[in-house]
Amino acid sequence: TALNDMVIHGVGVSRVLHLRMSIGDTLLGEYLADGLIVSTPTGSTAYSLAAGGPIINPVTLESFILTPLCPHSLSVRPVVISSLETLTIELIEGGDSMMTIDGQEACRVREGDRIKIGKSGKVTRLIVTDGYDFYDLLRRKLKWGGVLRKR
Repeated sequence: TALNDMVIHGVGVSRVLHLRMSIGDTLLGEYLADGLIVSTPTGSTAYSLAAGGPIINPVTLESFILTPLCPHSLSVRPVVISSLETLTIELIEGGDSMMTIDGQEACRVREGDRIKIGKSGKVTRLIVTDGYDFYDLLRRKLKWGGVLRKR
């Protein structure tokens, strides 16, 4: 179970992965990339954001963010899907790879392996203090939406 993200990445130097992703029975696409980040809204301001993914409000939007790592095509972009849907990721080619969950747990992924991702039945309760505002937090901590000015 991941709170922030799950990452599929190659093992060794310059390992390009050929990944196929489906949502339910519908093919979402195939692409070549260094890997893939599947993030929750809670993890959207971490590795996924650094790789070009969007920021998602974890309080109001239940979703998964699919952020490719260094895709080998300009047409491959991050996608946000509902957390009510089941995502299947298949490693078509790329040799042995790794799947890392929240930067802690890791397991090997081999060609032909399929990984199914869906919303867990477990609920994590987070503490939200009085006056908490997600967008205010973005502005303060990430300097989001600020205007850069010369001094």
